[in-house]
Amino acid sequence: MTWVLQTWVSECGEHCIDVMLGGEDCLGSPPDDCPILMEPLGSAEVEGIPQSHTLEVHGGKCCVVKLPCCGKAFHPVALAVYFMLHGMRCPMCRSGHGSPLSAECLPSSCRQAVAGHVERMRKEMRREEAEEDFEDIDVDIDLVPVSELMTDIALLRQWDFVYPNLQLQAILHMPPSSVLKALETLNRHPFEAGLPYWTQCSTGIHLFLNVVFEHPEIHPPQRFAVQRNQCRKISRALTILRPASISFGLCYADDGDSITQVARSRVVPLQRAQEGTHQAAEQETVCSELTFETEERSVRAGTVRMAFMAGRGRSVEGITCEVRPEDIITRLVHGRIMAFQHTHGLLDTSIVTFVA
Repeated sequence: MTWVLQTWVSECGEHCIDVMLGGEDCLGSPPDDCPILMEPLGSAEVEGIPQSHTLEVHGGKCCVVKLPCCGKAFHPVALAVYFMLHGMRCPMCRSGHGSPLSAECLPSSCRQAVAGHVERMRKEMRREEAEEDFEDIDVDIDLVPVSELMTDIALLRQWDFVYPNLQLQAILHMPPSSVLKALETLNRHPFEAGLPYWTQCSTGIHLFLNVVFEHPEIHPPQRFAVQRNQCRKISRALTILRPASISFGLCYADDGDSITQVARSRVVPLQRAQEGTHQAAEQETVCSELTFETEERSVRAGTVRMAFMAGRGRSVEGITCEVRPEDIITRLVHGRIMAFQHTHGLLDTSIVTFVA
């Protein structure tokens, strides 16, 4: 395999970098060490990624990659992991862009393994950063439960840790007598494999929707959208059940099964189309503010919008939301302290000082 030019693209798709991929015939004798792994090219492997000593490209075995900026040779998988974690800047001369590399640039044979390894490393890096943040938090009690709480709080203060765990809760309001039949109707034949099931809640039925953020690294407000396949799940429910109203909740999903409602919207009526009419469907928009209550006031955390085609059927065209990260983080931190006080009774909020 001779040198092959390839372009790697960032996650946002706005930046790219050219790399030269080569096989064993492109290695020196003896092979140079990779500056990232500090081991010989051609035989070194990335810890945690089996069979990572080569990268399959166009049917060939790539074991070395060069960057045109300085001509330095790297282990191809090690460089890809480095670019995904730290941005697409050369580890030696720092040329390039700070945007993370997209895993879609890698061959399908290793893409999932590399992406999983990078996600594990990102979580470990965030935890280490949280431990370093102890310098900004003063605690007067030296107890293990308090230390665990402080670690949790330090993590929740990082928006890049919080936003991947956010979900949007959609609630269809209906009389208690209608709930069981509605669940049986919607869940008997799942509309699409892999979609969440509707479950019962205190005011009707609900489900939790995964969301996709648009440029979460940019300052507020942050915008996200519900995935299209999950909008179809709500469309089916609106068409079959024709509920009178809907509301939304912004939720935070912990690593386990715990889900915390950060903010919620008011109940919004859904206009019923006249039965038997053949009027052309018109697009309507349900819009409501997401708020949460504190001891002193009601705080606006964001706005959720659902666009759908009104008529005899209700096709949800999209669900979008704008949120304020600082208010969400404040709500999560305050809620975690209150839950800790209720469980342990060891901590008074007056002894915890947060330094911006």
